[in-house]
Amino acid sequence: MSGDTPARLFFVEDDANLREATSQTLRLAGYDVSAFSTPASALQAIAALRPQTIVTDIRMPGMDGRSFAARLREIDPDLPIIFITGHGDVQQAVEAMKQGAHDFLTKPFGAQRLLDSVAGALQRRATALKAQRVRAGAQDEEAFIELCGSSAAILAVRERIRRIAALDRDVLLL
Repeated sequence: MSGDTPARLFFVEDDANLREATSQTLRLAGYDVSAFSTPASALQAIAALRPQTIVTDIRMPGMDGRSFAARLREIDPDLPIIFITGHGDVQQAVEAMKQGAHDFLTKPFGAQRLLDSVAGALQRRATALKAQRVRAGAQDEEAFIELCGSSAAILAVRERIRRIAALDRDVLLL
């Protein structure tokens, strides 16, 4: 989701007509869509293509959407997943949300409803990635300013380094 690069989505649906129509809708909205007929084929491509969100049917032959989501969570726990189904009910939706789904759409769903859900999922993904970078930066900062000692002078130096680090300038401390 940086600059001019369109967000990459995976769309997993065993119905060929729905897969093609929905993929086209997403492409027309500006997304880079990789469409798959099975969860297994999507799992094979995930490392190379690194999607930012996944839209998947729940009921599919072989591996169902819930099993697919469990495998995805092992690979990337922060990857937003949007479930779609033609056989949805409230209990199924609640269960999907408890398992960490970003959204649950019942077929037939409107194009705008899908696009709104995808936009929300991508925002969630961006927030999760930013939080990861902040956590990594905080760990790096603590390692960087780990100085021996706990005297008032060392504490003052650590504080000065923290304040100076926020500046957009080159600094030499002596």
